[in-house]
Amino acid sequence: MPTRLRAHGNRDDDDGHRHGRAKPFSRLRAYRDKTASLGYTNKKGLWPIRLGDVGSNPKFAIIVRSNKKKENPMRHPFLSLRRPMLRSGSLIALLLLAPAAQAVQIMGNSAPYLRVGAGVFNLVGAVNNYGYNHSPAEINVEYQTGHKLYGIGFAWGLLANSDGGVDGYGGLYSNIALTHHWILTPLAALSGYRQGNSKDMGSTFLFRLELDLAYQLDNGSRVGLEIAHLSNGDLYARNPGENEALLTYAFPLH
Repeated sequence: MPTRLRAHGNRDDDDGHRHGRAKPFSRLRAYRDKTASLGYTNKKGLWPIRLGDVGSNPKFAIIVRSNKKKENPMRHPFLSLRRPMLRSGSLIALLLLAPAAQAVQIMGNSAPYLRVGAGVFNLVGAVNNYGYNHSPAEINVEYQTGHKLYGIGFAWGLLANSDGGVDGYGGLYSNIALTHHWILTPLAALSGYRQGNSKDMGSTFLFRLELDLAYQLDNGSRVGLEIAHLSNGDLYARNPGENEALLTYAFPLH
C-alpha cells in the first residue's frame, strides 16, 4: 500500500489511520529507477513513496540518485565486454609461455665479450634549459668480463657522440638467457662525462643504465638492440638526463 510522509515525520496510510511516529532516520535519501519512482530509507529498509507525497516540505531533503550501477572509471569498456575472451586468452598465453619461462636462466662464466654499438644520443627529451635540441650520432664500445660471481660480472665502456660528448663508465652486468638464442643483458654503472659541445648533463658524475636484447648466433656472436639512460640521479640541481638507442654487435674473445 502506498505510504505518505507528513511534515512532522509520521507515517499514514491512504485511509488516514495513523500508525505512530516513525523512527528517526539515520539518513534520508531518494533513488530513481527505470520507472522514475522515488524512495527513502531508514535502518529497516526501503519504503517506496511518490514525489507528490513529499511536496515542498522544507524539513525533507530529497537526493535523487539513479539505481544504475556505477562503472569503474579505470575499467575500459572493451575489457568489461570481452572479459570471458580475455580470461581464455590469458590462460592460453600462460600455457604457451610456461615452457619458455622454465628455460629462463642467469648465465654463469663464459668467454669475455667485446661489444660495439652505433645509434643516437639524446633521442628522447632533446631540449634542455640551455636550448640544446640535438640528437647526435653515437658510438659505444664495451668490454664484459667472462668471470662472474653469482651470475654478475664487471663491464666497462666508452661512448662518444658527434657533438664532442664523451662518457666513460664501469659497472655490473648480467646475461639472462631467455631461450637458447635470445640473451637479455642489463647493466648498471657509474660514469664520468665530458660535455664538449654536447648536452649539459648537470654534472660530471653520472649514472648509466642499459638494457640490451640480443640474438646469439651459432658462433657465439650476438646482434642486438640496446636502450640506455644517462643522468645524475637528481644529486645535483640540474638533471636533464638523456636516452639512447643503439644497434649492437658483440663477439667473444676466446
